[in-house]
Amino acid sequence: MLSFQSETSVASFRITIRKNDLSIYFWLVASSAVSGSPTKPRAGTTSPRAEARAARESLYRGHILAAAEKVFADKPFEEAKVQDISAAAELSMGSIYAIFAGKDEIYASIADLRSREILSRVREAVEPGASPLAALEALATTYIDYFCENTHFLRMNLRGGTAWALRPQQEHNVAQEIHELQTGIFERGIAEGLFVPGDPTYLAHLFTGIDQIHLAHWVQTGMKTPREELLESFLALVRRTFLVGSATG
Repeated sequence: MLSFQSETSVASFRITIRKNDLSIYFWLVASSAVSGSPTKPRAGTTSPRAEARAARESLYRGHILAAAEKVFADKPFEEAKVQDISAAAELSMGSIYAIFAGKDEIYASIADLRSREILSRVREAVEPGASPLAALEALATTYIDYFCENTHFLRMNLRGGTAWALRPQQEHNVAQEIHELQTGIFERGIAEGLFVPGDPTYLAHLFTGIDQIHLAHWVQTGMKTPREELLESFLALVRRTFLVGSATG
């Protein structure tokens, strides 16, 4: 239902998906001269109906992706079906196909969304001018925190069986930026004598691989280890692997 007042109006609609009550509220600016008649959008603006439709589709899209992420975490991609996602989301198949072409697009959309979230966190974590060790530990903390918060995505990602150092094509740009950031940290650390000598590109890949194996072991053992302990063991492993003298000191 859309309702208008003389100046600034509030438009709202509610979507109920079985037990899930999903509501959206957004502000619309209506002309004070309008009274009880439909408001025509000004040139270059979007109509209230179009805004409502876009908001509703965005809401459904997020709901479907959240349900699908759990499905892909529980089942291999080849075994997962759109019917499974439909049941998990408590939406009809038609509602899902109205937004996504199929499970390939759904899977790719989840991967794209999560990859960009990780990239955003990575950018925020590494402070300009931070020492190589501080920067590397900030990255390690970011990865552990993100995956502890998003365990369905972690399990989905691990189930895919792809080495994180070799990302799928749709994640190439995001993965490349993260890899270049890690490589730069290792280049500075080696130049300052903090990190073990070696190819910075290889060490950056090794860091990513250690992160994947560490989290995979956590999942395999039932994700029982608390976040603090999981992080500390990862940081200790990173220090032993990359810091000069840590293996013997």
